[in-house]
Amino acid sequence: GAANSGAIAINAHYDGGATGPAAGDNGVGVAAALEVARAVLAGPPLTNDLILVFSDAEENGDLGAAAFNQLHPWAKDVRLAINFEAQGTGGPAMLYATSDQNGWLAGEYLSVAPEPSAYSLLPEIVRAMAGSRLACDLQDYLDRGAAGLGFVITKEVASYHTATDSVANLDQGSLQQEGDNTLAAVRRFGQLNLATVPTSANRVYFIVLPGVAIAYGGGWAIALAAAATLLALLGAALAMRRGLASLGGIATGVAALLLGALATMLAVGALWFAVKATNANLRALLVAPYRIDIFVAGLSLLALALMAALYTLLLKRVRAESLLIGAMLAWTLPLWAASLAAPGASYYLLWPLLFAALPLAWALFVRGRHPGWELAALAAAMLPAAFLVPGVAYQLVGLLTRIEFLTGMTGSALPLLGVWALLIAPLVGLAIPHLNLLAGGPARPYRWLAPGLAAAAGALLLVWGSATSGFDAHHPRPDHIAYELNADTETARFVSLDASLDSFTTQFFPARPGRADFELQPGTTVSALSAPAPVVALNGATVATTSDATADGARTVTLRIASPRLAPQLDAAITAGGAITAASINGRVLDLNGYAPARAGTLRFSYAGIGADGIEVTLTVQSPAAIKLTLVETTYGLPALPGVTIRPRAESQMPAPALPPDATILRRSFSL
Repeated sequence: GAANSGAIAINAHYDGGATGPAAGDNGVGVAAALEVARAVLAGPPLTNDLILVFSDAEENGDLGAAAFNQLHPWAKDVRLAINFEAQGTGGPAMLYATSDQNGWLAGEYLSVAPEPSAYSLLPEIVRAMAGSRLACDLQDYLDRGAAGLGFVITKEVASYHTATDSVANLDQGSLQQEGDNTLAAVRRFGQLNLATVPTSANRVYFIVLPGVAIAYGGGWAIALAAAATLLALLGAALAMRRGLASLGGIATGVAALLLGALATMLAVGALWFAVKATNANLRALLVAPYRIDIFVAGLSLLALALMAALYTLLLKRVRAESLLIGAMLAWTLPLWAASLAAPGASYYLLWPLLFAALPLAWALFVRGRHPGWELAALAAAMLPAAFLVPGVAYQLVGLLTRIEFLTGMTGSALPLLGVWALLIAPLVGLAIPHLNLLAGGPARPYRWLAPGLAAAAGALLLVWGSATSGFDAHHPRPDHIAYELNADTETARFVSLDASLDSFTTQFFPARPGRADFELQPGTTVSALSAPAPVVALNGATVATTSDATADGARTVTLRIASPRLAPQLDAAITAGGAITAASINGRVLDLNGYAPARAGTLRFSYAGIGADGIEVTLTVQSPAAIKLTLVETTYGLPALPGVTIRPRAESQMPAPALPPDATILRRSFSL
């Protein structure tokens, strides 16, 4: 920059999941960063510096971004970081993560982005779950105190980390939008004084139409929540005064919304669990089924049907106005919780509630005089749901399916997609006047029409989605196989996390394979299909002691660990006879403060991409006793097995995501 006041870093990790070509995650981000840099160089010079960071080992725990922030001298100059992520091959490039106190930052971005996709709900979740590192590489910049904007594309989630994450399947519009918005942001922030990035209350923002954002300061969330609550209370007072509502009826309305929404969520979750249990294709190791939109639509309609059925029953005994006011009052409870704790999430609760007051106002002040106004009020009341639900779905469905996938791998198989019903079902409580209209008047001869049609349409979509859930060359079936050799016991086995075997994995197992424990990752053991395998001689890791000294009861030993097969992943477990008080790897001192296992004499670490020179590990142990070191090397591809010909996968099959492809796992222990 011409007069740098603080650097802007554009970060894109260039590694990808080992099971796919990584065009979406994260080729899109790399391409966008390069094109933004080209456009910046071709235009007027920036005042501030622009740094391009292409990080490695993001898939191993954001290691490249951590290394830049901890070791590179330029990192201290970064005042604003922009990071690109992907969980799919298309869709809007959504602003899904920001630094805290983002009022100024988000406002500036929204003011210049030509086609923003931005919703403040998901950033609230990402910030609340900072320990889970949902912000990915961006989190390392945030931890250093930089401001940050994180973008993600998350459509076609089934392609995530698979062979279908290819250039051929990439949405070029996602790349264009990400680049256009980022270029505008860089040009804007590149001319501002970033010596101290201004902070203010987190901004509330959401998209209502393509390129059209509504935004306001987070401080307004409480004021607007108070206004909405006042409207609901005023409506309750007027309705009871005019005999249109009763206290008992309103209480029923409050209970109906809260308990009905909870029951609907549980019912939809149970239904989704049953659908998956009866269809092995839906239990395949994908982050989401290929046609997830069909299932989401079907479950949404069934959630609406269940709530509509509840209100249809209640309307036989309770006035519609009582139920509506009760629903509005119940709605204020989560509204206040969000407004106080996570204002960025409040918009989804605020605006449907405010607009629900329109049909109530018609019933209180206009009914019988201007019939046409009823339709106008009912139509207007539906606008927030029509505008907001698609954006909320884009933010949360991918997150829910990802967590569901991860819990499924560990054996829990929680039907978390059912949680989506909790965001849909309560909307019915604000649409009671609409149910009355569809029921056909005071006698309500068609009262079961709306819930019946919604239920039928939802069931049809689930049946259609399940019936078309098969696999083909364009939608390959994922499968998992690994060869695990224990050099200590000289035994080997095949393992698979598949719910059911396909024609490729069947060749490794007998007709009725058993199950056994399998260490999915260090410290996490799951149940897997298991069968004996031939033992083959593999050139495994070696350990050499380069120094060993004991003083005052403390033993300091330096080891050289090498992997002749250059394992992409090396896991080490160290067990000593006393507390491990110091440790370093390749000269980098490990911070053992707060690491309780070290005080008990245990240390575990994973190393990604070991080189030909290996790694140097130095330990200080408060005991002269022998040290046990267990090394687990994971390489990609099955070994050559004597007398065994492995049939290749069919065109409609591929390695499962999130797992090393066709891994060879070699376990060996050493006593030092």
